[in-house]
Amino acid sequence: MEDPRYREQILEGAGQILKEAKKLAAEAAINIEKAEWDDGNPILERENHSLSITANAKTIAGLFPDEWLADYPGGVGNEKANAVLSEIIKKLR
Repeated sequence: MEDPRYREQILEGAGQILKEAKKLAAEAAINIEKAEWDDGNPILERENHSLSITANAKTIAGLFPDEWLADYPGGVGNEKANAVLSEIIKKLR
């Protein structure tokens, strides 16, 4: 059974990662048309999560392990999560 506190951490981290994605996109003068986790499915505890971002007629996705979401920001996967976000934004140019 899923731990409610851990699920809350995952949801908070997912929101913070989206916020960071929007910040990076704005810095690159990219307008995000759509961003969604796990193909629009509820964000539940699982091994990996997919974040798809659409801009400039392209959709790029990146994988984020569950623990990166739970620990974001400032946790164990922070640098790696930001690297994945940077790569997504770079590919959307």
